[in-house]
Amino acid sequence: MSEFHPNRLQPVKTRLGVTKRRILESWPILVWGGVLVVAIWTYRSGVVFTRMNGAVDVDHQYVSSAEDGKVLKILVKEGDTVQPNGVVAEMDSRALKHEMQALIQGIAASRHEDILQLERTRISLQSELRGYAITQAEDKGKLATLKKTLGSEKVFKTDSGKILSNMDPEDLDKVNVDIAEAAARQEELPNTIKSVQADFERVDALIKKIQADIKYAENAISGEITPELLAALNASERSDLMEVKAKIDGCLLRAPKGGVVEKVDKLEGAFAAAGESIVQVVADPGRIVAFLPQDQLGKVKEGTKVWITPSHSREAIYESTVTSIGSRVTSVADVTSNMRNSRVYGRNLTIAFPAELRQSGESAPLFLGETVIIHTRPPGEIPLIERLFHSDAPDA
Repeated sequence: MSEFHPNRLQPVKTRLGVTKRRILESWPILVWGGVLVVAIWTYRSGVVFTRMNGAVDVDHQYVSSAEDGKVLKILVKEGDTVQPNGVVAEMDSRALKHEMQALIQGIAASRHEDILQLERTRISLQSELRGYAITQAEDKGKLATLKKTLGSEKVFKTDSGKILSNMDPEDLDKVNVDIAEAAARQEELPNTIKSVQADFERVDALIKKIQADIKYAENAISGEITPELLAALNASERSDLMEVKAKIDGCLLRAPKGGVVEKVDKLEGAFAAAGESIVQVVADPGRIVAFLPQDQLGKVKEGTKVWITPSHSREAIYESTVTSIGSRVTSVADVTSNMRNSRVYGRNLTIAFPAELRQSGESAPLFLGETVIIHTRPPGEIPLIERLFHSDAPDA
């Protein structure tokens, strides 16, 4: 009897046939294994750079003097609020004021010497004008006399028809020459007198101007330096005066950005060396600083929109933008690495202080020096793959 049955499988007689059968029987395991491999690969490739740590920058202003000197006054106390460019202390400027007074007195003295020289010139011009006036009067009288003498000449004819005069010919020629010279001087003198008179008036006006400059200088001795005085000085005098004035103005110590007085380092009457801190003022926060790893440099650029979350309130979110990326590569300790002394290299990142806080006038939501989290996309926006396969590994 034949052993053939139509529903019975053919016996597998080769090893290849056995392998094929086992593969067909285990296909569900292979499918799920493939799905797992794809999921793991997709998840690892989906881990992206989304946030980094940062801090609200603390802008310390160490108000100091540019010159050695004694602190005359401290005008603030710790905790006071100072407006931008507000005066917080004053240095002793008495020596500088004496120097300015001596400088101005020297300028005034030099102007008095100028006036004396101009007075001599004016006296000389006055004498010259009087000489011309006398000469003009003499010429007028001489010319009248000469014309009268010439008018007394009598001319007659001799029997032979020769014309004769009662005056000697040489005397007659001399009278005519004198008349011509006097007439020429009379024509020239008005222009000469006019020119000398103009010089006299110019010198007189210059003397009056210098006298006015001396008054400006006398007013400046009491501390008032006017534009009129500066205009009256030459370049060297103006430079010396402005240099001393700048030093006196520098005795009023100012906080450029304003803020809150954190500490008073010097008391009134104490000596302070140039550059030594006298008052410390902490300015309002102006920026947020962060560290951008070098391998993420292409993910962020200037103008990139970011979101700031303060460490004390994760619910608060403030929008801002990246203002600059440092050109210098720095490094920080890698706290996530198991290797000792491991470091992460990157660049410093500067982010603008959130505009909405400045517009609202709020300062408390972000404290000076506070640690913040900087997101490159809105917090809460989670990719689908991360929702499905959550990882506690920290971001880059």
